[in-house]
Amino acid sequence: MFAAYVVETYGDQYAPILTSLVADLEAARLTEPPNILARRILETYTLDGGLKAIR
Repeated sequence: MFAAYVVETYGDQYAPILTSLVADLEAARLTEPPNILARRILETYTLDGGLKAIR
């Protein structure tokens, strides 16, 4: 996870971001199958900063 790298590289001031992401990920894992979770995450990212990276 990139957030873990950021905390390890740049310091503990970024730990709250990591903690939040881990909590969100664990909550999502409890409520969604992995393929649905992956699709939902990918749908928020794009190749150029817009919406819908999945074609």
